[in-house]
Amino acid sequence: MRAAASVELYPLVRAVVLAHITPHVTRTRVAIAMTGRLAFLPREGVQILIYRRDGRVWRPIGKARTRADGHFTWRYGFKASAAGRTFAICAQLASPIYPFTPGSSRPTFVARGVPAKIRPKPAIGPLRPRKAIVSSLDAGQTA
Repeated sequence: MRAAASVELYPLVRAVVLAHITPHVTRTRVAIAMTGRLAFLPREGVQILIYRRDGRVWRPIGKARTRADGHFTWRYGFKASAAGRTFAICAQLASPIYPFTPGSSRPTFVARGVPAKIRPKPAIGPLRPRKAIVSSLDAGQTA
């Protein structure tokens, strides 16, 4: 007797990328650093794509590769025109040499702060005269 059909099963396990950004608030000429690792199986040379959300669309902004211990580091510096905005950034793994289905990290938020304005020191104005301390005897009051 022959089987009517045969099925091959392949377990699908999504890759997990753990990532975080420091600092969470930055300014011009201060780079942020996204560091992270592969959660299940550390491997060297796995490509990590870095995305930022632009409205409803995720746009690629960089790439990183994992070290032998499965960790990666990626640095980025914001332009001056990005002042006052908050960005959602995530890392996605979609490498053919990694034996899991593609997965990504949770979005991490970074705020691009407004540059501090240089305020001039307040000018020292004319000094106020001190109030005269009058004792009770000088005021004409006697005990």
